[in-house]
Amino acid sequence: MLPQGIPIFALLLACALLASATAANLVPSVQDILLDLAGGRAEPALGKADARLAANPGDAKSHEARGRVLHALGRYDEAMEAYFKALELDATLDSAHFHLGEVAFAQRYWPEAIEFYVVHAAKTKGSPRTILKLVYCHIANGNLNEAGQWLARLDPFDDSFPGYYFGKAAFAHAMGKKDEPTKLIQQARTLYGNATANEFEVEMLHILKKDDTPSKDPARPQKAAVQP
Repeated sequence: MLPQGIPIFALLLACALLASATAANLVPSVQDILLDLAGGRAEPALGKADARLAANPGDAKSHEARGRVLHALGRYDEAMEAYFKALELDATLDSAHFHLGEVAFAQRYWPEAIEFYVVHAAKTKGSPRTILKLVYCHIANGNLNEAGQWLARLDPFDDSFPGYYFGKAAFAHAMGKKDEPTKLIQQARTLYGNATANEFEVEMLHILKKDDTPSKDPARPQKAAVQP
């Protein structure tokens, strides 16, 4: 029996709003997806990404988040498709250009990585991490002049980012300076700590490999953890 004085259409509207709010709460957020990814839970993260896209197929950031999960799973072609879809939906989503560069970087496709990173660097007015990746890619591609130009844009006094030291170490290695890379990496360890230095050293070693054996993808998770 309806409470007196309350029209039935008002009750129906209230029920519809409550159902809509409940459904919205059940849809995983982008943050939920990335938290799973950061914790090394890539498969659950993919399930959440798929669920979010089923509810929000036109959301660019959801496609980007799914791309990051696919990259972590080593499904590179699908990751790139997801990033391109994100950019199709939102051309201002600058981070998608960086993540496209990361997929190319992981596969050691240096010219392609450079193209994506250059776009991101231009759109972000010189993201330090992107500039470091451009230093690495140009070194790996044999373009030492270009690598040196990008290296000059890194700040040796940046308290939060050790990119200068690792970029300079990679550059010194490419120039055949045997002792300098070790000294620079040790400086970075002293200034930024071993955990941060280890992360950046993985990226540097990825570009210094000369043989065709697989190397560790810097953006791909291990069993315990993954960088967000």
